Amino acid sequence: MLSWKGYAALFLVLCLAVPSVAGANELAGRWWDRPGVARRLGLTDAEKTTLDGRFNEARRNLLDLKNQVEKERLELDIALETEPLDQDAAMKRFQELEQARARLSAERFRFLLEIRSLLGRERFQDLKELFASHRRRPGREPAPGRPGPPDAPPPWDEPED
Repeated sequence: MLSWKGYAALFLVLCLAVPSVAGANELAGRWWDRPGVARRLGLTDAEKTTLDGRFNEARRNLLDLKNQVEKERLELDIALETEPLDQDAAMKRFQELEQARARLSAERFRFLLEIRSLLGRERFQDLKELFASHRRRPGREPAPGRPGPPDAPPPWDEPED
């Protein structure tokens, strides 16, 4: 069983793998298309094609699920603004919002599991280390409670052959 740190690391990899989740990040999105990452992980063309397909499917699903979360958030806001306040209706809306969030989180995790399944344990561990070194790279602010970044450049910035 994974510790909370293990789950946090898995979630981080997923967040960095899906651009709609990660935002503007050098390693976000299609990290397998970066030559340094692909070379380090030893990805084959077939694996890259599989990742492309799964990534596009996950993006479609995540988009739908994120829209559902926003809709449920709107419905909760409406329920909270209604006079007189119907606490039962507001609680029902809150529970529906939480269920939508849970479905979104489950889809993110499903994509992470697909990546783990495709890469296998060793390459997945290598990918986690790659993302960890990215978090520690110079110029990035450390996460709260973490030490500052080291001076070493991230491994995917290695020169092209």
